[in-house]
Amino acid sequence: DEKMFDTNTVAKNIKEGSITDLNINDFNLENKLVVDYRELIKTRLVTEEVIQELGLVSSTNELIMNMDVQTIQDSRFMHISFKDPVPERAMDIANKLSEILAEKAESIVGVKNIQIVDYAILPEYPISPSLKKNVAIAAVLGMMIGLFVVFVNMMMINTIQKEEDVEKEIGLPVIGVIPHFKGEDRK
Repeated sequence: DEKMFDTNTVAKNIKEGSITDLNINDFNLENKLVVDYRELIKTRLVTEEVIQELGLVSSTNELIMNMDVQTIQDSRFMHISFKDPVPERAMDIANKLSEILAEKAESIVGVKNIQIVDYAILPEYPISPSLKKNVAIAAVLGMMIGLFVVFVNMMMINTIQKEEDVEKEIGLPVIGVIPHFKGEDRK
């Protein structure tokens, strides 16, 4: 039962001033910074601090493999998700990743205006295993295996079953057939 927390979104807010004060260079720079943040969150610097602060027994590679960081197209927002069998731990890890990302971005990139927009919330339902998907896959695989067994069985039959088989094999017509009677066993 792997469960995934709800969304945890990090945004780069515009410092004082209105949106009209932005030019295309500012927008391009901020978009590049979001890509930097996405890579920063996957570093050992961030993941090891999360492991240490939460007292996890996971390795940094396990943490990175269960983490999914996506940038939302045409925006400066990021969506951070984490998979874990324990929903509370998934929520805690996602929230801690966001907090440490904001701290490290300030010290490494020099940006002080990163804010967490939404904290992760406790998931109500697991994202996997999906019972419907697993049943559908099992049904398709079952039908495929059944058809394969029937096909192999038909290919393995190398005995003569009908009169036509005899004619086809030896090229001569059948003159007579000995019938098979159902009756008592003979002694």
